[in-house]
Amino acid sequence: MKIPEIFRWLRLRMRGLLHSPSHEKGLDGEMRHHLEMLVAEKIAEGMTPHDARLAARREFGAIDHYREACRDTWRPALFSGLSGDLRFAIRSLRRSPTFTVVAMLTLGVGIGVNTTMFSIVRDVILRPLSRDHDLNLVTAYNQRAEGARDFRMFSYPEFEAVRDSQDVFVDAAASTFSTEAVGRPNQLQRRLVNLVSENYFSLLDIQPFEGRFFTAEETAPGASIPVAVANHGFWERLGQPRGFVGSTIRVNQRDYTVVGITPPGFVGLHVSIGPDVWLPLGETEQLFGHDLRDHGTQQLGVITRLRPELTLDAVTPRLAAVNQRLNDATPDGENGARQLVLAPPSRGDFGNAGPSDESFLTMFGALAMALAITVLVVACFNLANMLLARGASRHKEIAVRISLGASRWQVVRQLTAEGFVLSLLGAGCGLILSLISNDLLMRVSLDSFSYSPFVLSIKPFINAPTVAASLVFCLLTTVVSSLGPAIRTTRLNVVDDLKLQPGTSAGNGGWGRFFSVGNNLVMIQIALSLALLFSAALFVQGAWNARSEGLGFDPEHQVVVNLDYRMSDLTPAEIARRQHALLTQAAGISNVESVSLSTVVPYNFELSFRPIFHIDGVAAASAEEDLRPEVWAGLTSVTRGYFEGLGIDLLQGRDFSPEESNGTTPHGVVIVDESLANSLFGDNDPVGRSIFADNQSARSGDHARALEIIGVVRSPRNQVFGDNAPRRIYRPLGQAPGSNTYLHFKTHDPASLITALRDQIHAMEPATPVLFVRPLSSFVEKNINVLLVKLGGGIFGGFGAIALLLAVVGIYGVKTHAVTRRTREIGIRIALGARPGEVIGLILRQGALQTAIGVCSGILLALTAGRILAGMLYRVSPSDLPALLASALILSLSVLLACWIPARRATKVDPVIALRAE
Repeated sequence: MKIPEIFRWLRLRMRGLLHSPSHEKGLDGEMRHHLEMLVAEKIAEGMTPHDARLAARREFGAIDHYREACRDTWRPALFSGLSGDLRFAIRSLRRSPTFTVVAMLTLGVGIGVNTTMFSIVRDVILRPLSRDHDLNLVTAYNQRAEGARDFRMFSYPEFEAVRDSQDVFVDAAASTFSTEAVGRPNQLQRRLVNLVSENYFSLLDIQPFEGRFFTAEETAPGASIPVAVANHGFWERLGQPRGFVGSTIRVNQRDYTVVGITPPGFVGLHVSIGPDVWLPLGETEQLFGHDLRDHGTQQLGVITRLRPELTLDAVTPRLAAVNQRLNDATPDGENGARQLVLAPPSRGDFGNAGPSDESFLTMFGALAMALAITVLVVACFNLANMLLARGASRHKEIAVRISLGASRWQVVRQLTAEGFVLSLLGAGCGLILSLISNDLLMRVSLDSFSYSPFVLSIKPFINAPTVAASLVFCLLTTVVSSLGPAIRTTRLNVVDDLKLQPGTSAGNGGWGRFFSVGNNLVMIQIALSLALLFSAALFVQGAWNARSEGLGFDPEHQVVVNLDYRMSDLTPAEIARRQHALLTQAAGISNVESVSLSTVVPYNFELSFRPIFHIDGVAAASAEEDLRPEVWAGLTSVTRGYFEGLGIDLLQGRDFSPEESNGTTPHGVVIVDESLANSLFGDNDPVGRSIFADNQSARSGDHARALEIIGVVRSPRNQVFGDNAPRRIYRPLGQAPGSNTYLHFKTHDPASLITALRDQIHAMEPATPVLFVRPLSSFVEKNINVLLVKLGGGIFGGFGAIALLLAVVGIYGVKTHAVTRRTREIGIRIALGARPGEVIGLILRQGALQTAIGVCSGILLALTAGRILAGMLYRVSPSDLPALLASALILSLSVLLACWIPARRATKVDPVIALRAE
């Protein structure tokens, strides 16, 4: 061979062209056939496939023709080779439809779970965090300067002082929340309403979907201009009527002109839940009866945008001047100076009472994605095992291809192309499953939120980033599940595999078979599946704990009716008279054991907190902290019989008398819960002592407005989370009147009572609409925190179930393939007298030992996951033994069942048919 020809040959070889049968286009069919026969002969003489190929070409004399043909086709070789691999992969998979469908569904489940979780994490966590960072948003909190964690809301003058601090803030907006009757005149429902300043939407960089937002004139204190901005979800619930902007909606008894609609998905600062409508701050007096310009009206939350050059850490030195402006706007006589505290926006606290650590949201998102990716890894291991089994059955085919000149890289590329096609099919199936699961989640969520005052605005959808994420998951699964098996499959002895007969294996026996790659993947699957099952069990346990926590009251056999007298043109005296008359008439309704009135329903986000002062001096619980006799307690106005009806235990003293309940006695009385009594009086008897329930009375020392404690009751809970129930005081409804009231009925048959109650109450009070009639238990079951906990438990419970299913399917497939490969061995054993039980035991022993190793490894992973989850979930132990044992038992039984089925089938092998395979 001449020197130029040698260099040309080297260039072709470096390009891989001399090893690719697809590049022999220049050879006719007869010449290619003779060349392949000569290659096979050289291999039979003991030459390696590569040397045999080169020797055959030289002897055959076709090297010049081959070289010229390759030189003409090398440029498109790469792309034609890849397209050829994909075409061959599709044809190969079409010949194995069962394998293809199972692999596609396995990957589809893994990719679908990850796509769904990615869309949820994107909408709930990533987008709000990105918005807050891009806009440099921070929430301002109003704290007493002495260092105690004493936060309160802002007054309007204080808000103006913050907004005018242009050296620190680009802008600041104010808002406050309330639950009001919202809807069409005859379709009013208790919903969340957000009153905001004119710059609220511009501060959050929001443009209207239709119409406009508020003007400065409409939001000015006392403006009382009836305009509203509707939530896009609220507009959708009404059927997306044409001409909605410019029409009117009713809030309580007042009609508001809709001037705009927010864009889809926008609910303000909060995550996925928010108000139905926004009203201007100028409506504060109309809704609450408070003059916004009054320094004592302290009910505003403040959100700000820092100047671009500032961060939370760098802004601290500049807050001294802001604090001075804040205190200048604070009314004289308030005890203690105030200071501004800045923190990242809080997306879970509608009260804005103080900064809360919401790092759990980021942790929750990271954990959700980690568990979802674990499901994908289990699915990848399943596919890898299936591809290993498929590759093992194709050893002879691959040996023939290599013997005919295909390089190992080409075979690996071909097998990886099959994995890539499977991953693409799985990604498509995953996107479909993601759409179905998203729709299912939305249906379940909307049904769950049917009683909630919030609007749910999260709508996971498939868009370009979601498809891109699915493609990333697709490439990940290709690398994880296909490349390794392809490399493993092509690591073979060509001569031995050419001689391989059906039903035999070229692999090792004994421990080599036990610790084969496929069995190792099985044990890893078992370990990961156990960690997922245990994590799911902890989520379900946390959801159960949140729901079954001692409530302090009995929600069963209780029906609640809401009447809002603010919607009727009645004087306070007339409202009190009609409430008393209604209570008397309602007590005569059949099937009713007791009836009472209150201004607050537990778990309904309505508890209004007041400062409480011990009249005799400093409260024992706070004396060492700040020498101020002040704690905070939630106020509820009730009538006589409320505690007995709701099953709230009276620990000391007595209930309100009929005169106190009706307000016909001048002497102020109060019942406190045991938490407040312990905070104020420690171990001393609180009955007969007096307290002040407002700042003004405490500062003036007006003993005429002091409240005598006549009883102590058990502390009922008012929310899901938190170790302690809130401190509460109860006033007689006659002494602390409220217009928005709830009738509490105790009955043995709530369902039948609910059916007829609305019409009966409407007949008794025709001028005041009945906003809802519902069981008291629904306030607990449909509480937003309970719903989120249940939703989390359901999602992660689904993760565990999917992981269990994938593990069982994967192990069943591996064991079925292993039994098939040992058909000849099993036939010989049966022919020599082995009983069916011995054959089953032979296979089950290996499966049981692999299960034991996987479970032991999984316990370590589960305990590690438990330590992470224990800090996030409600009262769960990181090493919850019942949950761990239950998870291990369920997984072990499922795996052994997956091993037993092919083992049982193996006993049906006919020895004669098995031996004929030889």
